[in-house]
Amino acid sequence: MKEESAHPERGIEGEEARILVVDDEPGIREGCRKILVSEGYDVEVAEDGLQGLAVATRKEEPFDLVLADLKMPGMDGVELLGKIRGHDPEIITIVITAYATLETAIQATRQGAYGYLPKPFTPDELLLCLRKGLEKRRLSLQAKRLREERERSLLEICSERNRCHAIINCMTDGLIVVNRDEQFAMANPAALAMFQMPRMPEVGTPLGECVDNPELLDAVRGSLAAEDRRYEVLSREIHLRDDKVVIANIAPFLDNAGSTLGAVVILSDITELKQLEKAKAAFISMVSHELKSPLAAIENFAGLILAGTFKGDKAREILERIESRAESARKMIDDLLNFSALEAGAVCRKKEKVMLKDVVEDVIAAQKGLADAKKVTLDTARVNCDSSIPADRDDMAKVFNNLVSNAIKYNRRGGRVAISCTDDGGAVKIRVSDTGVGISPEHLEHIFDEFYRIHDEDTKRISGTGLGLAIVKKIVDAYHGEISVDSKIGEGTTFTILFRGGER
Repeated sequence: MKEESAHPERGIEGEEARILVVDDEPGIREGCRKILVSEGYDVEVAEDGLQGLAVATRKEEPFDLVLADLKMPGMDGVELLGKIRGHDPEIITIVITAYATLETAIQATRQGAYGYLPKPFTPDELLLCLRKGLEKRRLSLQAKRLREERERSLLEICSERNRCHAIINCMTDGLIVVNRDEQFAMANPAALAMFQMPRMPEVGTPLGECVDNPELLDAVRGSLAAEDRRYEVLSREIHLRDDKVVIANIAPFLDNAGSTLGAVVILSDITELKQLEKAKAAFISMVSHELKSPLAAIENFAGLILAGTFKGDKAREILERIESRAESARKMIDDLLNFSALEAGAVCRKKEKVMLKDVVEDVIAAQKGLADAKKVTLDTARVNCDSSIPADRDDMAKVFNNLVSNAIKYNRRGGRVAISCTDDGGAVKIRVSDTGVGISPEHLEHIFDEFYRIHDEDTKRISGTGLGLAIVKKIVDAYHGEISVDSKIGEGTTFTILFRGGER
C-alpha cells in the first residue's frame, strides 16, 4: 500500500512529509496517491475508516496529514478524524467529500478538521490545501517546542529573538508575550495587524498602552492572577474592530519554583466559524417563517367554523382544539424568531421613555382571559410606579407577557398571581409572584438556559419551547438590568427585575 518517490520532497523538520489517504472510492484513493507521490511525499492509503484508523495509530513514524472521505462504510470520516486527533492532537486533518453542505462543514470543523475539499477537485486544489496544512503542521510543532522551553526565564527566551524570529513572524496566528507585571515583551506581525498597531511597541511598555481591548486585558490579568499555577490554558473569545472575532489562548510562564514569570497569548481568527453559526441561526429563522403561514391558515379556517360558516357542535369542539393548538404553535415560532434575532444581535430597538406601569397594566389586561380560564386571581394592588426608563416598549411587553403567562400556566387552579411595579431609590423594581408548583433548587440554576424545560407530573401537559425565560434574561441584560428568582416547591415562585436609571 506504500509507495515512495525517487526524489522525495523534504517536509516537516527536514523529514519527508508522511500523508495518509482514506477513501472507499479506488479512483479517488489512487488518484490522490499518484499526485502526492509525484510531488515527493511519503504516501499510504486505506480503503475505509477502520483500516485508516489502524494505519494512523501504528507505533511507527507518525503521519503529518490525513486526507479522509466523509461518507465511508463502517466508520465515517467525522468519527475517524475525532479518533485520529485523540491519538495525535497535532496531526492535520482534511475532509474530502462529495456531500459538501453547511452541516457537514460544521461537523468537520468541530472534529478539528483544518481543511474542507469538496469533490470533484483538481490536482492544484488538492496540493494547495495540502501545502497549507503541512505549513500549519510545521508551525504548530515549532510553537509546541517553544512552549516546552518554558522552564527557561522569559528574558532568556526574548534574548534569543534572532533564533525564533523567522518562526514567529511567519505564523498566521497572533502571538503576544507579557511579563508578570503586564508589560509588553514581544509580538508577531499577525498580532500587530489584529489590533491595528502601526509599529512594534517598546519592551516594558504596559500592555494597556499597546492594546486597546478591555476583553484581552481582563483575560491576561486573569491568567497572571490565577491561584492554580499549573500549566493550564485560559481560552476566551475576543471581539476586534471590523466585526472580527478571535479566540485567545493564554498560558502562564512559570519558573522551576512555580512562580509566574509572564504569559503567552496565542490569537486565532474564528470569524468564519462565527459566521457559520450566524448562518445556522438564519436557517432556523427561515424554517420558522415557512411554518408560520400554514399555521395562520389553520387559525383562519377554524375561525370561519366558529363564526357559524359551518355547523355542528362536534365540529366546533374539534376545531376549537385546532385553533388552540395552532395558536400555541404560532407562539412557539414567535419565541424561536425572537430568540434567533437576539442571538444574532439583529434586534432593532426603538427606545423611548416607557412607563413600566402602563406596560404592566396592558399585559395584565391581555392575560386576563388566560387567568379567568384557570380561575387564577391577578392581584395588581402594588402596580403604582410613576417612573419611566429609556426602552423599547415591545421589549418590555415581551418580558412581562412571558413572566405573567408563566405565573398563570404553572399556577394551581384557583391560585393567585401578584404583580408589583414600584420605585426603588432611582430604580424601578418589578415582581411577579405566583402560588404555583414551584421550582426545585437543581432546576433553578438552569431556569434561564435556552430550550430548558422542567418535565414532571405537574408540568408535562403545559406546552412551550423553553425559550421564554431565556428571552426575558437576554432582554433584561440588554438594558443592564438585573433579574433574580426565588422559589419553593409547592408554595410558588417570585421573579424580581430591577431596572436602574428610572426617571419621574
